[in-house]
Amino acid sequence: MAVAWGALSSAPQPGCLGHGHYASSWATMQGLHLQQMMFTSKGEAVLAGAAASQQSNARIAKSNRRSRYGEALPTFGFDDEMEGGSTLLSQLLSDELEIVEQEKRDMEATTKKAQRKLKNLGIEFKRAEKSAPAVPRKVKLVSPSALDDFSSDVATTSSSRLSRAGTSGRNVLQDSPVLSRSKSLNRNEWEEQAYQIIRRQKLRDAALRERAEKASKVSSKKSTLSERSSESIIATTLADEINDVEDALVKLSCEINLEPKFRPLLQYLHQQGLSESDFRKIAERHKTCLQTNAVMAKERVEYLLSIGVENENLSKLIVRHPQILEYTVERAMKPRIQYLKRLGVPESKLGRVITVAPSLLECSLHRSLKPRVEYLKDVVGIKDSDIGLIVTRSPQVLTQSIEDSLEPRVEFFMVEMGVTKEKLAKMVTRHPQLLHYSVEDGICPRVDYLRSIGLSREDILKVFARLTQILSLSIENCLKPKYEYLVKELKGGPQTVTSFPAYFSLSLEQRIKPRHRFLATLNRLPSGPFPMKSLAVTDSCFCKQWAKTSLEEYQLFRNELLLGNFAKNFEWKNKVHI
Repeated sequence: MAVAWGALSSAPQPGCLGHGHYASSWATMQGLHLQQMMFTSKGEAVLAGAAASQQSNARIAKSNRRSRYGEALPTFGFDDEMEGGSTLLSQLLSDELEIVEQEKRDMEATTKKAQRKLKNLGIEFKRAEKSAPAVPRKVKLVSPSALDDFSSDVATTSSSRLSRAGTSGRNVLQDSPVLSRSKSLNRNEWEEQAYQIIRRQKLRDAALRERAEKASKVSSKKSTLSERSSESIIATTLADEINDVEDALVKLSCEINLEPKFRPLLQYLHQQGLSESDFRKIAERHKTCLQTNAVMAKERVEYLLSIGVENENLSKLIVRHPQILEYTVERAMKPRIQYLKRLGVPESKLGRVITVAPSLLECSLHRSLKPRVEYLKDVVGIKDSDIGLIVTRSPQVLTQSIEDSLEPRVEFFMVEMGVTKEKLAKMVTRHPQLLHYSVEDGICPRVDYLRSIGLSREDILKVFARLTQILSLSIENCLKPKYEYLVKELKGGPQTVTSFPAYFSLSLEQRIKPRHRFLATLNRLPSGPFPMKSLAVTDSCFCKQWAKTSLEEYQLFRNELLLGNFAKNFEWKNKVHI
């Protein structure tokens, strides 16, 4: 291409307007204007114009020119110029077509290389069906008669432009004078040249489109390959983790002497959240549970989840009571669940009841559950409508033996303490855990402590009736410190405990001390015993009715008091001075 342009620059350049009288065909010039309008690029139009334009140097066209030796010089022939221009144009066209073909070959080589790479990566590459190249449409030519009419109009315009432009010789091609068409390219020649240029442009566009399509296909294949690569990496990581888990479970099964056919159960339970340490605990307590069919165990676990057992509690439930994996759904679980519903246990609470007392699912309906319910009704005096409430609050009531657990506690309250059946029913309904406490280790020590502070048997029964959970409070950490503060600071006594037993359920550091000392700071303490009602209300009500101040002021005082108590405890425990 560079050689062609060099030849073009060294050849005589027609197309510049001078003062010569040599004429050429205006139809040729007009045909060139139409031809340039049909060219798809500006460079092609310039090439065609340079090849077919007229000689504008008037000095060359003179016939009386002489050499330095006096010999007549021949005039410059336009036919020679046009022949040279046609040859140059043909060379340029052939160079352009060769470039297009070379680009197409390079593109095919690149595509084949990409196909080989994709094939090495294991990805199929389907060749796109080659569509037949579209045949370029020939340009619509202007008839010679219309061209003559148009050239006569343009001649006048060009003459006027010539007169305005002067004789500087710097006018461009579109300001050329009227030239004759005697020596112009004939119609077939410039039509063929125009067709070749348009065909070359069509071939270039088709090649570019094909390259773009193939590039997009290659990029899509690469993106698919990258996605497959990321997916393969994730899959490989998961596979490695699964292999590690399987190896660990195989090793574990060998440690606990579990047959290989039961390894699917270990894998399923591991997916439910059980760890290797959990499996070891189960194997120590009840190894036969790990010898259950995995399909049946999955069915039972799914039934537990369906009745409301939470996922986060499932693993703890299985570890604490692995026998649940052996309970059949139809014969063991469903009948007992239906019985609990008939007792009045809400369906929304069934999951919690089973989580707290999973052994309910193995208790016999006729030998265990129903006799215990009848005992609560007949002996303790629980109403039918309260059975479901008691079971919901404390499901262990139905798992305890009547002879070993229920009867000794009921007899202690009725015989030793003199509690009537009606009062005992109220106490059990309010606090069902009353039937769980051990008589020797739980009930008797607290009864003895209440007697030691001056409460009679009637007062103790009143305290038990109004605050049954006192039997679950620690004597050393709760009852003694609170009673000592009641006597020394609040000026109370046994009658205060009898009238307000809820005092033992309040926090000493969070409520009793802050409110008492805040009133003392404000000089609002009464002269007599401290009003227990001021301890039973909320903080905002306390500040409004008793302290007569803002809630923020009380909260600030309480926080400072808690911080001081913390510092004292820290100093005493660590034996440092703050």
